[in-house]
Amino acid sequence: MTQQRDRESLLSTLKCHFRDQKHAHSSDLLLDIFWAGLKGPKRSSIFVPFPPFLIENGHPNFARAEQIFKSIPSISEFFQQPDLLDNLSVESLQLLCYIVTPPDIQVEMTDSASYHLHLKQYQFVGGPSLLTSASTNYKIASIRYKGPRLRPGTTSSDKSLYAFHGSPLSNWWSILNRGLHVGYGKGESLFGRGIYFSIDQLVAENFLEFQIVDRPGKKPKKLACIAGCKIIDEPSQSNQTSNTKSYLVVEGDENVTIEHLLVYEVFKHHHQRNQWQDEKMMT
Repeated sequence: MTQQRDRESLLSTLKCHFRDQKHAHSSDLLLDIFWAGLKGPKRSSIFVPFPPFLIENGHPNFARAEQIFKSIPSISEFFQQPDLLDNLSVESLQLLCYIVTPPDIQVEMTDSASYHLHLKQYQFVGGPSLLTSASTNYKIASIRYKGPRLRPGTTSSDKSLYAFHGSPLSNWWSILNRGLHVGYGKGESLFGRGIYFSIDQLVAENFLEFQIVDRPGKKPKKLACIAGCKIIDEPSQSNQTSNTKSYLVVEGDENVTIEHLLVYEVFKHHHQRNQWQDEKMMT
């Protein structure tokens, strides 16, 4: 009886979610990011949070997670016919719900105009040119936290700046859900230990790390992400480098919130199906 109630609750949540077309692209993105992390080389150490119902004897069951993920059909079908969810097992419903309706964040796709309007509230060192991009081929996801994210005592009215951070695609499930940490950033290199940001989107794009996402039943994609972050400018938490127009090193993520995720995709040449376009996508 309990399992039946759980199933009915999951179906209700997912059907409500899939009846709204605005969730189509963001749900697909979350599935890409989850799969990239699940198949990533460091999954045993940084792939958190992991679905709690797939943790056995204190250890994540990666093989079982992959098996259940592969049982989930293309979600485009659910947006057309939400009742198709009735055909999924309880475990498949649990995993799908866990991925597309994460408990701590809300992910929605937005357009370029809304993105740049949002950025106008920030002061950029170097002027508006730092808001330009070498590529027009990226999508923008807006990230909202469902609970408090900043360190206690910090408010949104404190002086802040906007900067960009890049990381391998396999890290983004953990970063979006748990935040940026020094462990995801650089070690003792260049300007020291910390989380590296650039206030110039062009600079961040030079370090894009593309990864092929081969979700079961989907055509492979080659994706990379950088985050647009709000950083509370507090001297004890941030340290500008000697190259103040390019880099910022932040010691911890207590005063950082991710506001946007810029998702870049490399497409195959239409006349060369087995070759990828230039990874940097520079014009």
